[in-house]
Amino acid sequence: MREIFQDETIQRSRLIKILLVAGAGIVLVTVLAIWGLSGSSGPEFDLGALADASLAATPAPQVEPPKPAAPPFEAEQARGRALLLDRLEAHRVSRLRFGHAFLPPDQKLPLIEWVCPADCGALFSDFAVQSEAAGLKLVPPTKKDREGGPKYALLRDASDRALIALRAMPSGPQLSVVVLAQKETPALLHLLQSFPAVTLAISGEALGSPLSESHEAFLQVSDLLPDRWPESGGVFFDAAQDLSWADAEAGAKALRDRGLSLCVARVGRLLDAAQRLGTRVLSVTEYFKGPSEALQDRLKALEASLVLNGDAVLAISADDVALQALEAWLKKMEQRAVRLLAVSERVL
Repeated sequence: MREIFQDETIQRSRLIKILLVAGAGIVLVTVLAIWGLSGSSGPEFDLGALADASLAATPAPQVEPPKPAAPPFEAEQARGRALLLDRLEAHRVSRLRFGHAFLPPDQKLPLIEWVCPADCGALFSDFAVQSEAAGLKLVPPTKKDREGGPKYALLRDASDRALIALRAMPSGPQLSVVVLAQKETPALLHLLQSFPAVTLAISGEALGSPLSESHEAFLQVSDLLPDRWPESGGVFFDAAQDLSWADAEAGAKALRDRGLSLCVARVGRLLDAAQRLGTRVLSVTEYFKGPSEALQDRLKALEASLVLNGDAVLAISADDVALQALEAWLKKMEQRAVRLLAVSERVL
């Protein structure tokens, strides 16, 4: 019996081997048939072709074309000036003046000033439309315009370079008041609260030394009323200071380089130097320094100047009684549509 089972086991093993060999042969014949149908002798890999295909599938980096160079600054300024003057002439504005504006930190721009017609908003809207059509843009100031004061704007080019400053003055008689203050008093505080456009100044008589050596004294006013100093713009008042030509030129240059203004009550070397060097200057119509009883007569003279010339500048160094009388007079002028302007809103 054992021999019979051994023979059967041997026969089964041989059968399994025959089936495995036959199966492998069938698989091999099938694979060769498939390769034969595809016309290929076997898989071949072209690494160069694969690399080229990979590079072709990768998008090329986006390279922006170079931006065209901005036109020369002077050419853009001239183009903007021609456009603005053309529109101002079309609107028939009055009292056209030219000067300079100072932008922080140290940029000096041409300034065009005029008196607003009845509707100044329509004029600025026309400026904006015409500027955009010419590839320029009219930009309002970063700080909101003071109610009742001038309207400001900047003309910029397509590269956002500031070209020209614009200042539209309100219509009507214009009045400026410069107070020479050395200390804080209740009357002065109340006056400045009621009329923010009143300008603080420091007098040359208070310096005690030549202007060229004492320009830092202007900053003393900032210790008096720090919140009012930016509004006044920084003013030095010269009543009767006798300066040498060297001190006058050095003083006028110190004022100009710091963006400060000069108010003068008389013709002198300092005024001459300021005009030659480009320092901003405002001439005073009346300078009051005396007892409060005499103030009313000087204010009447100012009223006459407002009627005849449409313009007046008062410099005053007085006690609290005179400042209270001045505040009452300013309220009367306000009712008569007189425009109170800070010195910084007037000087060119």
